Amino acid sequence: MGEHHELSPPGKGICAPYITGGVGTYDLPEDISTGTVVTTILAVSDKTLIYSIVADNSNGRFEINSTTGEVRIANKLDYEPAQQHKLTIKASDGTNTEEGVVIVNVADVYEGSELYDDPVVVPDKGQGGSSSNNGGGGCSLQAGSSFDPLFPTMLIFALFYLGYRIRAGQQKCH
Repeated sequence: MGEHHELSPPGKGICAPYITGGVGTYDLPEDISTGTVVTTILAVSDKTLIYSIVADNSNGRFEINSTTGEVRIANKLDYEPAQQHKLTIKASDGTNTEEGVVIVNVADVYEGSELYDDPVVVPDKGQGGSSSNNGGGGCSLQAGSSFDPLFPTMLIFALFYLGYRIRAGQQKCH
């Protein structure tokens, strides 16, 4: 009954900060909203702690509340230049420090224009018009064009529906 349990690990005095939670690996989509909480770093000490990000905060993408340890998205994540961020978090009481690592894996999200970065050439079997398609006919879809990938499906459905309606209107009653 008279046992005393220390809050710090063996070999560290009760005064030294000790991170007890919030570190680890987190998988987030690149389109996650700024301001979203990633994790909250938890640490114990008998003094007031100050939290900070001390390594790999590329372009200020993350921020930490210095008093609560709450890590948030500060700027938009982008999968293409960086698929992972390995943040080193420091908890300090002004004299002693403890560091932990938060790894954020960024998942790629379809952004709408990725499919059309290069022109798409649609051949028309060499009939009509001219293009830069080695002198053959055809048309091209340039990057930034507003092409809806569902258009062909919608067109086929519309033609089928109209064909059905036209045939239905041509039936004669005897």
